[in-house]
Amino acid sequence: MEQGDPRGELIRAQLADESPVIDDASARCWVGNIGELIRWGEGVRFERGFLSGCTVDALDGKAAAAPEWTTIEVLDVKGSIAEIGRYPLRSLRAVGGLHSRDVTTLLRSPVAPELQAVGLRRVLKADRSRTWDLLCELPRLRFLAVGAFAFDPSLADHPLLEKIELLSYPARELVTPSAPWSRTRIAGFRVKQRCTNSDGVWLPNYNKLARRGS
Repeated sequence: MEQGDPRGELIRAQLADESPVIDDASARCWVGNIGELIRWGEGVRFERGFLSGCTVDALDGKAAAAPEWTTIEVLDVKGSIAEIGRYPLRSLRAVGGLHSRDVTTLLRSPVAPELQAVGLRRVLKADRSRTWDLLCELPRLRFLAVGAFAFDPSLADHPLLEKIELLSYPARELVTPSAPWSRTRIAGFRVKQRCTNSDGVWLPNYNKLARRGS
């Protein structure tokens, strides 16, 4: 590891449990061809000198062969994941920003067996029961985050909650005691932990869960 090498310094600092500041030029260099797909203002993370978390617009086939995908553990997707199977996401453990129509695609992809966390941005009313059923098929799922447009009282009595350790839900939905997702109702959910998020922002909560280990 050469002295003065930014990536080497990052690795050294992170191994020492420090929080180094990463300059923008270095970060963009380290992510290679996928840099143009990343939303740079939304939680880009590096672990041991390699990209481990980011937000992208879509998984639609662009830069699918780039090796930088292989180290990503946490991915937020703002659009379609139609081509997720083409990406070498062998380290992926958490994926968010999903629409209910994406869940079937997710289950058919190579990443499904190792996924521990799913974040839902929107679930159509007609899809809700089926979406909860499909998520039960993810063998290692233990964290579920639901955004303001994914909430539905049908989740309260669904077997999916029996496998969930942490349920993250939008605080702004809990406005009145009579609301379907009132604090009292959620307090009765069969999950070990609950936390609130802001409009579906869930990655920080997943990071805390992941640090505790499987």
